[in-house]
Amino acid sequence: MLISISQIVLPVSLVVVIFIIFRKIPTLVKLTPEGQVVYPSIISKQGGEILNRIKGFSLTCFLRKILVRMRIITMKGENGISKCIEKLKKNSPEANAGGSDEYWEQLKK
Repeated sequence: MLISISQIVLPVSLVVVIFIIFRKIPTLVKLTPEGQVVYPSIISKQGGEILNRIKGFSLTCFLRKILVRMRIITMKGENGISKCIEKLKKNSPEANAGGSDEYWEQLKK
């Protein structure tokens, strides 16, 4: 008993189409003659707010904000590193030796 692919695909696709039609019947009933769907007022208000947020979204503005925040974080990190370097310079034995005057005199000669 060999069942061809078309004998399987055709009934399955018909069942799926019927299922989709029955799922969309309530929406089709709510359609007005102008073609607009009538929803309850609570849903439409929330939907309107969401649509306004989506319409007002700017990808360039979003990326600019992210880049500015990354820049601030890197600058703070760089500032912290430079402070650590300064502390290490102050605490190093070479800085406490006081040989810097001799060094500059040797360079002048």
